[in-house]
Amino acid sequence: MNNRELCLAIVADIKQSGIVRNDRLKLAIDEVTKQLNAKFKACIITEFTLKNGDEIVGVMSSFAEGYSAYKQMYELLEVHKLRAYIGLGFGYIEDTDELDIHKVYGTAITNAYRAVNQYLKLNKSNARQFNSYNKDITTFVYDEIGLFPYDAINHFITYINQKNAKRTKKQIEVITYMENHPHLSYKEVAAHFDYSEINIYKIIQRSEYQLVKDAEESLKGLLQFIQDSLINKSSEFK
Repeated sequence: MNNRELCLAIVADIKQSGIVRNDRLKLAIDEVTKQLNAKFKACIITEFTLKNGDEIVGVMSSFAEGYSAYKQMYELLEVHKLRAYIGLGFGYIEDTDELDIHKVYGTAITNAYRAVNQYLKLNKSNARQFNSYNKDITTFVYDEIGLFPYDAINHFITYINQKNAKRTKKQIEVITYMENHPHLSYKEVAAHFDYSEINIYKIIQRSEYQLVKDAEESLKGLLQFIQDSLINKSSEFK
């Protein structure tokens, strides 16, 4: 039986973990992995798990939902004030029945670790150019086997993250509340913050919320197209 599957692996290596209190680090990582595994359960091949004491590793079956999981991880690391290198590796997992993260292997895992260890940690220019907006959490997408031009995804993620990094505390607060209560109208959101409806509109407009949201949906659409194309191409040779 062939259990090989195209996927996206995510590795987050906590920076300077030795100076973070062990109990705080463990609690934070437990919370991050718990939320990721609950939210993305349907698309997870290998659950997000603590590895080697200061790494979070998980494997997603969907490229598009893998980006969503990365975004959620990024935001949770910021909430817990943890600095990290995040590597995204496109490729294959050789045995999808293997659930032990210490035994999972394949090009996706290898590429994610190479993104962290050979590019981000060494501060190579290939990766450095995509991380000028945030030195605390740095990201690099890598695909050594050449499935597709992966730097396009690096550029896409950088564009989105740069826009988010420019938001003010108030903009973040309003956007977070809106996203946690998607059924509310601008008028209801305004009432919660004791603002006028026009002020809420201006806060959202200045944050470029819709522009970023559209970019994220475009990125996910592109990732889905790439994955479908690779799967179809692979099936033609069987």
